[in-house]
Amino acid sequence: MSNDKDTQLEVLSRHYSETFELLRGDVAKRDRLFLYILIVIFILLLYMSAPTALSELLNNFVRIQLGDKSEANLIDASFMGAILLLGLLSLSHTYFQTVLHVERQYNYVYQLEKQLSQHFGELAFIREGTFYKSHRRKFSEWTKAIF
Repeated sequence: MSNDKDTQLEVLSRHYSETFELLRGDVAKRDRLFLYILIVIFILLLYMSAPTALSELLNNFVRIQLGDKSEANLIDASFMGAILLLGLLSLSHTYFQTVLHVERQYNYVYQLEKQLSQHFGELAFIREGTFYKSHRRKFSEWTKAIF
């Protein structure tokens, strides 16, 4: 009987570790998306302050890459603004989906931690549950309201 419990504990522990690694990957994705959003907002602010200057800069870059010697604008300034806004919308949508996914995964991690901690007198596998769980709800409610 003890061997069966040890096997169950080992499987549960391995599953917890794999689940937590997947969650860490999702958190890293969320952080990267946030950085990309900040970059797009910065570029959008540059565009809003001087749309023609940014358009000329991009057109010069494209001309150099293509080896084109003409002075014609290949990319219109208004097209750049539309692309930046669509990029920001797309990144924001994906970011909020990822945030909600991470928030939901934490509930599953809490369940696994509770099952594992029972085997250790409630002294182990509480890395996330005791502190983060009490502070996470406010952010979760805020993101759900925005999304």
